Amino acid sequence: MRPLKLTMEAFGPYAARQEIDFAALGPHRLFLISGPTGAGKTSLLDAICYALFGESSGHERRPGHLRSQHAAPAVRTEVTFEFAQAGQHWRIRRTPPGTGRSSAARAPRRSAAGRRCGGSAQKAMVTASRSSARRRSRPGSTRSSA
Repeated sequence: MRPLKLTMEAFGPYAARQEIDFAALGPHRLFLISGPTGAGKTSLLDAICYALFGESSGHERRPGHLRSQHAAPAVRTEVTFEFAQAGQHWRIRRTPPGTGRSSAARAPRRSAAGRRCGGSAQKAMVTASRSSARRRSRPGSTRSSA
């Protein structure tokens, strides 16, 4: 898995929308998240873990505790994580239940809703798209469309 972009809003210490563009690192496969104590390093890892699994990276931080205390009540807590895996581009958007206003999400091409994570029903919007390198059929092979 290669992280491409992480977007957080009203999440952890970040009241405003924050975007981290991992794609800007280019071909480098190793990177360091550094900063002083309290700078929000663990919150970045919490956001990635929450997007993927519906839980933070630590047991003491439950989904209800992930909302920024500095965010306006009307702002929805949301994490969007984009990554590449096996030639596909994935986007996962997750909102903790009861964390601000609700709005309709864009319709995904593939969706997983109501997955059970961390003992409570969580909803995640999952979108996948093929990269520009499409798989080609070999001569003589057949493809079925299901």
